[in-house]
Amino acid sequence: MFLSVEISGQALPIVIDGRFDDWQNSEANYTDVYGSGNSINLLNFSVSNDEDFLFIRFSAENEFLLNDYNELFLEIDTDNDSHTGYYINGIGAELRWGFGEREGFFYLYKQSISIYFSDIRFRAMPTVTSPEFEIAIGRDVKPDGVNPLFTNDTIRICFRDNGTNGDIMPDEGEVFSYVFDNNPVTPYQLIDFEKDDPETVRILSYNVLS
Repeated sequence: MFLSVEISGQALPIVIDGRFDDWQNSEANYTDVYGSGNSINLLNFSVSNDEDFLFIRFSAENEFLLNDYNELFLEIDTDNDSHTGYYINGIGAELRWGFGEREGFFYLYKQSISIYFSDIRFRAMPTVTSPEFEIAIGRDVKPDGVNPLFTNDTIRICFRDNGTNGDIMPDEGEVFSYVFDNNPVTPYQLIDFEKDDPETVRILSYNVLS
């Protein structure tokens, strides 16, 4: 028997920048009651969306590197049907994304294909060690080039650390459902690249390893 928690969607103007002040009005939240993680003890997550992206913010008790050296997976049931996709904790995940492996799987008709960042317009911040992260996944993507990822306005979300005695969130026996809010959000304010002071020297650095 599973306890289902359904949250009506809340469109917010989220920017994936590693700062979390734009999440302060989030109402679609889940708090993990039991601290059961071994290497990663998951604490909570929040969900939002705009017209183009699904946004998820989550935190852990400990600081870790999201894009390497972990076995943490995000599982999303994108058709709201537990009988399709990869079955885990009461949901049938069409999308399984391995953060540490930097790749995932798209499940369709009981088969799976490997997918990568660009296939789902995936982005995440920060890119350094942190106890808290935010990610975005495109709403209109077709991971295999043909079939849409999201086929229902109601989705279900689960995190799972596949390491030894790894944590799961929501807790076993609980299902978290989120309903997309299709109302438009406040337009983003574009940043002007013109320099305020022509004498100023600006430097951009970018880590290109891997």
